[in-house]
Amino acid sequence: MRQVLLVIALMSAMSCGGGGKTELPTNPTPQPQSQTLTLSGMVSETVPTASTRIAGARVEIVDGPHAGQSATSDANGIFQLSAGPGAFTIRTLAPNYVERLQSVTLTEDRTVAIELDPVFEMVTTTRNESISGGDACPGYWDYVGPKHSSEPCK
Repeated sequence: MRQVLLVIALMSAMSCGGGGKTELPTNPTPQPQSQTLTLSGMVSETVPTASTRIAGARVEIVDGPHAGQSATSDANGIFQLSAGPGAFTIRTLAPNYVERLQSVTLTEDRTVAIELDPVFEMVTTTRNESISGGDACPGYWDYVGPKHSSEPCK
């Protein structure tokens, strides 16, 4: 008898709790599509050698939602980077060149020219030479008269 009562109690609980239909929204809110744009360009030296393209330069986004994305320029100094619309800063680095920061605003695909200054290098040379003519023969740089020697000048 207890089993019959338990089955009846379960059946009445099920019929009371879930008799209505669950309705789905007829017009779901569209999710915003993330637009991907392309920033491309060429990395070269500054004037007067602007025709010298820089291979292996790293162009990276340093701020904004796409921070950390980067691209490396090819043998012709060309790079291509994907990002979303908006304003951000890019950093360009290459060995033997000064790092450059540049602000960029993307509203559509864009091409930029990046020019890097070569790192200033100072080269010094030291020469250790004697300007004396030797002990035997004085020259015009000798303030003391000729040495008194029995040996002839060579």
